[in-house]
Amino acid sequence: MFSKIQFKLIVLISLVIFVLLMGVLLVITQTVETQIVEKIRSDFKKSQATFEVIQKLNYDRLVETSLILSDQPVLKETISLLNDPKNKLADVSNTVAVTISDLANSVKADLILVTDNNGVLLSSLTQPGIYGDSLASHSFIQKSLSGADPEVSPEFITLWYRDNFLFQVVSVPAFTDNFQSVVGTLTLGTIIGQREADTLKYITGFDVTFVLDSMIIASTLRKGDQFLMIDQIMKNKGWIETVDSTMKSTPVFDLPLTADKFFNVLAPVGKGAHAFYVLSSPYNTQLTVIRNIQTVIYYTGGISLLLAILVTIFLGTSITRPIKALSAGVERIKSGNYDVSIDVNTKDELGLLTTAFNEMAKGLKERFHLLRYVGSHTKEMIGLSDSTEANFAGQRVEATVLFSDIRGFTAYSEKITPEEVIGMLNQYLSIQAELVEKYRGSVDKFVGDEMVAIFLNDDQEARASFCATEILRKTREMNLNNEKPIGIGIGINTGQVVLGNMGSQNRLDYTVIGANVNLGARLCSAAKAGQILMTESTAGKLPSSISVNPLEPMNFKGFSKAIQIFEVKV
Repeated sequence: MFSKIQFKLIVLISLVIFVLLMGVLLVITQTVETQIVEKIRSDFKKSQATFEVIQKLNYDRLVETSLILSDQPVLKETISLLNDPKNKLADVSNTVAVTISDLANSVKADLILVTDNNGVLLSSLTQPGIYGDSLASHSFIQKSLSGADPEVSPEFITLWYRDNFLFQVVSVPAFTDNFQSVVGTLTLGTIIGQREADTLKYITGFDVTFVLDSMIIASTLRKGDQFLMIDQIMKNKGWIETVDSTMKSTPVFDLPLTADKFFNVLAPVGKGAHAFYVLSSPYNTQLTVIRNIQTVIYYTGGISLLLAILVTIFLGTSITRPIKALSAGVERIKSGNYDVSIDVNTKDELGLLTTAFNEMAKGLKERFHLLRYVGSHTKEMIGLSDSTEANFAGQRVEATVLFSDIRGFTAYSEKITPEEVIGMLNQYLSIQAELVEKYRGSVDKFVGDEMVAIFLNDDQEARASFCATEILRKTREMNLNNEKPIGIGIGINTGQVVLGNMGSQNRLDYTVIGANVNLGARLCSAAKAGQILMTESTAGKLPSSISVNPLEPMNFKGFSKAIQIFEVKV
């Protein structure tokens, strides 16, 4: 659809637009988000202040009501019945229960509780049948028993979890008529529960959750969100410890719930119980402004990107048409077709490039055909060379040479046509060349029906031996379908050789020479059809998976001493 240059131009312009848009979006988002978080933090503080005002009003009302009720003669007389030994605790408790039941009709309190001057429970509005328990261990009861009035404008209200409810409580002493002694205590309380949570949410707009220890007392969140939130909070007990130890709210933090992420803050409810409340606000609700800005930026960026692509296509077509022709030519060369010539239609830089391309294609065609006549070690040498001039300096290397020769080839070739001879040779030599490549060797040359291969570097002896055995195995397989079976003898030797360019400036052969090369050739000549012979320098470095048999030492032309020979078991 698009040329590569057009595609790159489109990608480049798109990337520039994208980076600009993302930069603008990032700056705006961070700025607005910071302002929103600051606003949320400020709103949370206002909400906490609102809750404290509500608590203060309830506290003041409870203090005023409790002081009035504790001074009621009927209550004092009822508590004083315990002073008469004839009166039983159960009878006095029933009388007190009737009294506080009557008082409850005239006051707004969820908890009314009366004790004697020892802190023993006489009756409770919520549990009228329960009495006799000692409540003197509670600090607010102790203060009342000592005759102390409630604290004026306390920093934190007193909490009491009783009868499965969390109460805000005020306890006052009930004095004798002459105020000389305390006859008992009166405790009033209001429930902190769902009503308070709903009221606070109505006033502030935030979701509210009251928690005692790890138990949810009341919440305006959905059920699933309630349990998910408390579970995550309990995993970060540092927040709870901060609230308990400092009686201050935590910084704003994020919690992912079922449908959205929420901004949250933990704040203390009061003292006397491990209770706190959580103010929560949905992330998306607070960040609606950012979402709207992002939407505008996305639409603007999309339109800009579309216009940029259209302009790029229009301008790029005139540039890319000749380049596409060059690209098609490169693809044809890449696929192995060097018969490429592109028409030169312009006289600008692209025209010069096209002319140079045509000349390059012609040169590549010539070089491609020439590469088929050299071994892989020669290709490697050419690839590593940093000069166009031949280097005549040879180097001594440790190499393993492999010579293979078709036995009885002269007699065989006399009985068939030249075309059949060439066909047979190409078939068997091709298989051998493929196996040499498979075992990371290099075919140095073909001399008639003989092949010379070189193996260098690590495990060269083993690779040459594996290659030789597989050549014989493949030959046997090919002979099954051949009316005139072919036999191959192989000789292998390892040792120091001279590797380098041999010849003249105009005709070179990158090959190996030396006594060890000659010895490999002598071994090949001595090998029978289907036999692999090698010297001790090769056999001594073979792995145990290759089995060899020692043969009688043999004398070879050019070598003064007999040489120990080994035969590979095939």
